[in-house]
Amino acid sequence: MAELLFQRELIVDSIRESKDFQEVRNLGKRSRKQCLALSYLNKGSELSIGMAVPRKVGKAHVRNKIRRRVREIFRSREDAIGSGMYVISVYPGAHLLSYDDLKEMLEDLIEIVKKKAMA
Repeated sequence: MAELLFQRELIVDSIRESKDFQEVRNLGKRSRKQCLALSYLNKGSELSIGMAVPRKVGKAHVRNKIRRRVREIFRSREDAIGSGMYVISVYPGAHLLSYDDLKEMLEDLIEIVKKKAMA
């Protein structure tokens, strides 16, 4: 009887294995802006993201909020972002960013690492 009015489809895959994180960080292109760093490796036919949000960023609910925001930004911009593997490293101070600031910063970082990967 309880019917969902909308269903959010999560097409973005998660990077979970340590070897995949290391591969993206070691072989991929990397850029950093304030409290975010993004590594990109053009590998695979689908979009995969992994996040490193250490305890220094804040308590669990703060870290989870940042993770949810980043996932939503990638999900909403999936068509524009394309495929590949991304690792987002978050540093202290990220919890002070609004959603719009975080979105703008991530979009800038994505553009920068994609240009580096093409060069």
